[in-house]
Parts: sequence; C-alpha cells; structure tokens
Amino acid sequence: MSKHIADLATKYGPRALTVASYTRTASHEIADAAAKAIGADEPPVDRQHIGTLHSLCFHALGRPVIAEKKLRKEWNESAQYYALTSDGGADLDNPMDENTASSLGDKLFQQYNVLRSRMVPREMWPESVAGFARLWEDFKYQHDAMDFTDLIARALRDTDTAPGSPRIGIYDETQDFTLLQLALVRKWAKRMDYILLAGDDDQCIYFFTGANPDAFLDPPIDDDHKIILRQSYRVPRSVQAYAQRWIESNVRRREPKEYRPRDVEGEVRHLYHATYRHVVPLLADMRQYLEQGKTIMFLAPCGYMLKPLIELLRTEGVLFHNPWRTNRGDWNPVRFGGGDGESVSSVERLLAFLRTEPSVYGEDARLWTGHELYAWLSALKTDGVLRHGAKKKLKGLADFHDILPTDEMDALFTTDGYNDVIFNADLDWFEQRLLADKLNGMKFPIHVARKHGAKRLMEKPQISLGTIHSVKGGQADVVYLCGDLSTAALEEWVKVDSDAHDAIARTMYVGMTRARETLVLVNAVNFSRVELP
Repeated sequence: MSKHIADLATKYGPRALTVASYTRTASHEIADAAAKAIGADEPPVDRQHIGTLHSLCFHALGRPVIAEKKLRKEWNESAQYYALTSDGGADLDNPMDENTASSLGDKLFQQYNVLRSRMVPREMWPESVAGFARLWEDFKYQHDAMDFTDLIARALRDTDTAPGSPRIGIYDETQDFTLLQLALVRKWAKRMDYILLAGDDDQCIYFFTGANPDAFLDPPIDDDHKIILRQSYRVPRSVQAYAQRWIESNVRRREPKEYRPRDVEGEVRHLYHATYRHVVPLLADMRQYLEQGKTIMFLAPCGYMLKPLIELLRTEGVLFHNPWRTNRGDWNPVRFGGGDGESVSSVERLLAFLRTEPSVYGEDARLWTGHELYAWLSALKTDGVLRHGAKKKLKGLADFHDILPTDEMDALFTTDGYNDVIFNADLDWFEQRLLADKLNGMKFPIHVARKHGAKRLMEKPQISLGTIHSVKGGQADVVYLCGDLSTAALEEWVKVDSDAHDAIARTMYVGMTRARETLVLVNAVNFSRVELP
C-alpha cells in the first residue's frame, strides 16, 4: 500500500490525499513507509492530511474541548453517581480484563459510545444508558464541549468533505472502524475521485468499541473493485495452516480468502509445563531462542496475565519492552529518549555516567560532554561533589555536546568530588547518591548492569510482551500465546453464536499470526480459557 500511496501522491500532489488508520502511530507508519518507497525523507502526503479519523475530525471541527479528557473532574463533581475513572471507558489495549470499566459511570459511558458507534436508534437504548446520556449531553452543552464519539457524529452531520477537500482517501485497518466511522468515510468518499479501504475482517478485534466486520463487509463490493493480497511476508506454513483452521472453525461469518505463507515450514507446539502464573519453565524455554538471537513475543488476552513474567524478567535482569506501546512504563522499563515528561531516560543517565568505562564503551570510552555530565549529575545528590553554585552552571551545559575542557571540570567539582568521580565512582556510589524521585526508575537498569554488565543496556531487547490488542501490526520470530480468559471474557466465549465469541476468536487469530517462525501455545491455568487444539 505504501508504494500505491507514493504513486498517487506523485501523480496528484501531496495535498490531494488523506491517509487515516485506527491509530495515529499506524497512520504515520504508512506515510513514512510511502516516503521510504520513493527514497524520500518526508512522506509524499501533507502531514496535516495524516492521522486517525478522530484527529481529522477534531481539526475539521475547530479543535473542540473534549469533555472526557479536559472536563472529567468537573463532571465527577457534578454527577458523582456517574463518576468516570478514566477518559475513555474501555482500555483499547486491555479490553478483556475484569476491571476495564471500573465504575458505573465508566460502564454506562462505554455502552453509550458503543450504541452511538453502532448507530442504534435511541428508542432502543436501555433506560440506564438513556438516563446517563441525558445528563452527559446536558453537561457537554453547558461547557460547549464534545466527546470523542461526537467528533465522528458531528463531522458526519456537518461536513461534506475530508479536511482539505482531498481527491483521494486511503483508510487502513478499516475492519476496526465502527458503522458510524464508515458512514463518515463513505460520505466523504462521494466528493472524492478515489477511495481505498484496506482491512481484514479476520482481524476485527475492537468489538467492544462498536466495531463489527459486517460494517466493513456490507454493502458487498464487486470483485473487480477488490485487491486481495495473496502473499504473506510474515507467517510460515505451519502457523498459517493452524491459524486458518482456527478462524474457519470459530467465526460464523467471514470473507473467504486465500493467501500464500512464507516459504518456510515453521513450527507450532504446545508448552504443557508452563502457564502465565508458572513462568520459571516459560523463561527456561525462551532461553534457547535468546541464545540463537531470535526475537520473542509473549502475548496474553489480559494485562494482569503479564505480571508474573514481568516480575521474573526483572528479577533475572532480562531486558524486555513493548515498542508498540512506549507510554506503558511497566512494559518498557528500559527505554531511550526520556519518558513521562523527562528529556533523558533512566538508562541514558546510567550510560552517561559510565561513559569513561572501557568495559562498557571499549576504545570509545572518554570523558564526558557537558550534556552527558548534566544527564547523570542532575539525578544525584551532589553535596561534597560539586562546588557551591555549580548546579546552576551545570544546567547551562545541558545542550553542550563537546567534551568538557579540564578547566570547566575544575570549576564544577570540588577536589575530593573530582577524585571520587574519576577514581572511585562505581554503580554503588551512583546508586547511593540518587535523588529519591529518580531511585525507582533507576533500579532495573542498575540491576541489569550488575547482573549482565552495563553493555547489555545498549542492546535492543529480544523479548517483547503485551496484550494481543497492544501488539497488532507487530511480529516476532517466536510467539508464546496464552489462551487464558478472564471470567467476564469466558462468559462471552461460551456464547458460541454471538458477536463477542467471534471477536475473541479473531483476537486469538491475531496473536497466532504475529509469529514469523514458531508459535508456542502456553498451557492454561484452569478451565477459564480458549481451548487451543
């Protein structure tokens, strides 16, 4: 698709296209891939025409106040019985957990959004939701605000074209668009020359937001207007065969499709002696792949099922991450580029401190630049290390990327402090001097450095983990898939002829098809599970 976008942009111009996907990250990845396809640094599409459907509507409607984001405190004070504990009701990464909607207000708000997204007539709404809606809509009116679903509904009502009046619309992951979103896309399409809806109904997994593959499949499209991608560049033969049997056996309606797997046999196997709770043998099994340099992914339907493995990995000092959800600190304990408002991350501070160590940097070991010195010293208690007033001077060096001259070092450090830093500073010295608010974030990087050497912190983690929803679009050489379900999800799974059952089956299918080589089916804790044959 990226090459197709590049060709269209070259022919019609960068402002003639709009590119939207289910997430902001995905839409920009598509545009960046289009840039790569033509060897350009910037996407061939105007950046203002790239984003989620919600973001395009947000700008088209004049950037309104979003009530659940900006006015939640005011709402909770005025309607305590319907208080919202989050800004969106459902957790997009963790919808099958027991506590996704933890208050009555959360539950009713989620139902309210789903009913609107599915365009269910108001007279068919449960009275509990209708009562919540009357209060919420009056609150929005009083504050001249909208909620996220309003962005789509108002754009459908009030706009005839996509922002910038593009001639071409490219929409990716549209199997996860709701009926309301697709109604808007199709309305805008009437003013376009060309529209492309890319999606796979087998991967429609956001049922809990109101998405349904029927909205994507209906009305039917003539075969001469379909482009079927016949070749997978990820899934090997054995995994493809297993995943196809699974989806064909567990979903009632789907668009028949055939695609060729990678020309690699691959492997599907069960791991009977490990569960998401009993993770010591799980990590032991993973080590064979770590030694081979393979990438590994551990997936579960619910976030709480990740915690035992996370605890073990932290204890063992094994690096892990979730590069698709970098805002999750618990899934990304070692990251670069800062986080939570920080310009420097914990691991960058530690590596900056160790810049003089040949055991870490080899022949590239050297004294610090001003930026490096600021990075680690700003996290420490510097009594007896820096001269009076040196911290203020140090802040001015944050953007100085040359090695600091000796005379400037002398001006910063006390004599004893300089000797300590140059001759006696080690991980113990560093940890003992950490400021209280920096200590927690530094514990894991320091533990990894002690256990495996600080050089390990420069390596990209081989293990990624997350809920299945959080890694959509991701892949790994080896995928460990957990089939356990929460009690709430199990109640839906046993309703065989239901949309919720189908959504869970599609979620497991997405997990299976993340594997490039090997799919490992992890044993379930008990009978609250999807049976993976």
